Parts: sequence; structure tokens; C-alpha cells
Amino acid sequence: MKNTENEVILCVPYTDLFYALLNVQETNIKIGAQNMHFEESGAYTGEVSGKMLKSIGVEYVIIGHSERRQYFAETDETVNKKIKSALANGLKPIVCVRRNFRAKRKWKSYRSYNKSNQTCIRGN
Repeated sequence: MKNTENEVILCVPYTDLFYALLNVQETNIKIGAQNMHFEESGAYTGEVSGKMLKSIGVEYVIIGHSERRQYFAETDETVNKKIKSALANGLKPIVCVRRNFRAKRKWKSYRSYNKSNQTCIRGN
């Protein structure tokens, strides 16, 4: 991947981040995390903060993946907090946009998901 202008981003599990970063040195492959917590510190056993990710050289982080919403009850509000934390730590968030494929042609569903996505990315 050294002779291409494309940038490739691989988002790997936390336990593989360090080794992935070592293996992509001097290439245009970037490494991202699959998730992060919005708090910098506290009693969040097993969670990884943006500060921790940045400290080992991670540039990107996936936020708001449908699996996190489904199995860990993440909300638009927690996604918004994660985006803000990622940006505050100099990370580039890869934000997953919600979409209901079965209802994609229904205006009511579109408005609902559009409102949800706006909540995720709102400022302050």
C-alpha cells in the first residue's frame, strides 16, 4: 500500500491496536478503534477512553455502530458524547448513520432517522 494515493483505515479490536500500529508503519494504512468511551477517567472497568487511544497513536474510532446500539443500549445522546470526546482528543470519528432499510421509502421513518442523526452530531 505504499504506492497508492488512497488512504486505507483498518478498525481492529482494542487488544490488536498496538500490534496493528506497528505493522502499518511507513504505509498509508491507518488504524482505528472499534469503540471508545466518552469519559476520560472514572469507574468504567474495561472501557477505553479517547485519551488512551490517542496515546498509542490511534487516529480513527468507530462510533454509533448498530451492534453497540442493539446490544449495549447506546443512544443518540451517548453517541453524541463519544463524538465530542473523540474530537476533543484529536481522533477522527467514523460515525455510523442509522437507517431503517425496510422503511427507507416512508417519509415518517425518514424524518425519525434524520432527527436521530441530528441528535448524534449536534454541538454543545
